[in-house]
Amino acid sequence: MKKFKSTDPFELRPCLVGMGVFITEAHYYILDLCYYLTFKKSLKLMDREFYDPLLTPIIEIEFYKDIDDPIVRNGHDAGTLLTDYLYPFLLRNGLDEAEIFKEDLEIGQANRYATYGSYALRKSYPQTALIYQRFLEGLSKSFYYYACALTMQSYQIPKHMRTAIDYSPQGSFKWLNVELYEVQSLVELIEALQEEEAKLKKIMTRKR
Repeated sequence: MKKFKSTDPFELRPCLVGMGVFITEAHYYILDLCYYLTFKKSLKLMDREFYDPLLTPIIEIEFYKDIDDPIVRNGHDAGTLLTDYLYPFLLRNGLDEAEIFKEDLEIGQANRYATYGSYALRKSYPQTALIYQRFLEGLSKSFYYYACALTMQSYQIPKHMRTAIDYSPQGSFKWLNVELYEVQSLVELIEALQEEEAKLKKIMTRKR
């Protein structure tokens, strides 16, 4: 995996391409986690057929909308936030979903702020639920760092912006240039993800 440094030169298009790939991969990662959670519990009777999303994939997030598991439904809602954000983002920046993957093979920016958990195939249901919770928490941080980079037009994010992060207008958001549309849209996405994270924490607390 490519090593990233804060001193790497900032270029807008590679940053946006990497971000587009990251959002797409994050969406598919949530899909995979919803898959594992669903067939480890709610639809366990079908787990012999649906045990690996690579072999028997379910690529529509809507499949998980009405699954009898609040964690899976939370995954549906978080995944939907990402897809609802992705396509307008690609359109307004003149990016093509297929082409950005080819482009990122050369520039390798998608993993700069990526946060991925472990592969859940051989994990138990509680372990997989925890992987999902940690991933959801990490998503807000990833998008916040993108907002910082776009604000600074640099990967050298000042210490006061990257420590003691508080996702609020009075907190860390006050350092961001929300007059830039991409930054403002990221703030709105983070706020929506924070709502899903808060709901998930309540669900996870009840399940203990």
